[in-house]
Amino acid sequence: MKRNTWIRRAVVLLSAAALSWAWAVPAAADDDAEKISSVKIRMELAQPEAGSDVAESLMDAFSVPGDAPYTVTDAEYVNGTDDSWVNGTRPVIDVTLEPESDDYEFGGGLKVQMDSATATESCRVRSRKKDEAVVRIKLKNVRGTIDEPENPTWAGATTTSWDPVDGAKNYRVKLFLDDAELATVSTTGSTYDFARTMTRAGTYYFEVKACASKSADDSDWSEDSENQVISAEEAAREAAGASGTGKNTGASGTSASTVRLSGAAGSGWALENGSWICRVDGKTVQDAWVLDTDGSWYRMGADGRMLTGWYRDTDGRWYFLRESAGEKYPLGSMKTGWYRDQNAWYYLSDGAEDLLGAMVTGSRTIGGRRYTFAESGKLYGNRETD
Repeated sequence: MKRNTWIRRAVVLLSAAALSWAWAVPAAADDDAEKISSVKIRMELAQPEAGSDVAESLMDAFSVPGDAPYTVTDAEYVNGTDDSWVNGTRPVIDVTLEPESDDYEFGGGLKVQMDSATATESCRVRSRKKDEAVVRIKLKNVRGTIDEPENPTWAGATTTSWDPVDGAKNYRVKLFLDDAELATVSTTGSTYDFARTMTRAGTYYFEVKACASKSADDSDWSEDSENQVISAEEAAREAAGASGTGKNTGASGTSASTVRLSGAAGSGWALENGSWICRVDGKTVQDAWVLDTDGSWYRMGADGRMLTGWYRDTDGRWYFLRESAGEKYPLGSMKTGWYRDQNAWYYLSDGAEDLLGAMVTGSRTIGGRRYTFAESGKLYGNRETD
């Protein structure tokens, strides 16, 4: 009886040992697999352009070194669900890798190297298992050229107009007089009034382009508008009346946003109580810009007196009106170009990129050199050396 019990116990122990050995075999095999600590992927894929088709499979665009112990088993975009790419979309690709045999497995801390002529924003291991690794690749944003503005037309004697463009952040408008470039301005709307620029007789035309955000490229310049032939009298009439006469601040005053003196009777300058005032048709000009017959600009206050020194308009633009008379420039005339005030340099626009006389901020190329101005208008650095 004791002998049979001993035999049964021996059989149970041998069976348990056999099972233990059987489970130990694959575990030992896993431990013997060679760890893959880094992978290298070659990508031959052109940067998608706006309007191009979204490919369903990218397998042909990816490869690994010939002696690599792993292979690409899948590659596809994980975004771009539409049929074609649009401006601003960032293509994202997942590339799946698997070991070529059971002798290899992906180890922890797996690193990835990219070999590609296409610029990428990032490349990282998104997920890893012993028998599979997924590498996520982010390309640069899809870019495209936005449409150029259509129907550049004259909405008034000095007002330009065009059709709005989808995706446009703002517009650049280039004005020509007798085939010579006269001014270039920026605007966020689809119209721009050149009343303060079109002060000479001649033939005017313009062209416009749409400026995009960082996710797209600017459009081409539009076709030329039709010619606008304008006399000095027509320009003056449009400048004084096209934007409306505004609200009068007194029964004897006029507050048109822009007024041009013509030398007619009842119009001109007068010194009253130590201040200069301007009259047009016998009425005192108030809260308006005045363009004199010599081409000088002046600003009249709400009380009708001519302003001097720094002046800020309702749009936040700063101008400088001369505080004293000189040989060439009268008291109160608007200054353009370089101006030094309390050891700081400022630049007052010549009308090429900003509204004439407006204080410049940001970066500008002036006289072939690049300058940078603070929000206060002060020049960074020194004008003579920078």
